[in-house]
Amino acid sequence: MIFSLVLLAMSVAEIGMIWRALVTDNASLKSGLEKILPHLAFEAVTCSFCLTFWLSLAAAILFDPLRGFLPPLRLEFISAARLPLQIVFTWMVLGTATLAVRTLAEQLFRITAVLACIVKNHPLHKH
Repeated sequence: MIFSLVLLAMSVAEIGMIWRALVTDNASLKSGLEKILPHLAFEAVTCSFCLTFWLSLAAAILFDPLRGFLPPLRLEFISAARLPLQIVFTWMVLGTATLAVRTLAEQLFRITAVLACIVKNHPLHKH
């Protein structure tokens, strides 16, 4: 269960990072999306935070990484809504895990760029 969650979080985070890079680097794609999509949908696909959670919802519905796990319910009448609650719970857990993985990856990329710059400009590493 944990392995499935982490693997899916890594996959969704990477898809989100690739999409953000495509939209950021390709102005024609961004302007084309702006022309085609309504404003709210355009904001949802160009906002990194929003897109991460929408992709997490799709992944939670398609793959169910928590295998239907839901914390115990206190109220009996809520048990009729067990499936929607499972989907929302999985969505929030997966979305948060995806956001954590994505933030970690972005920070590692930044640190790597800074360290590469330091090594490149260090007098002992000049060739």
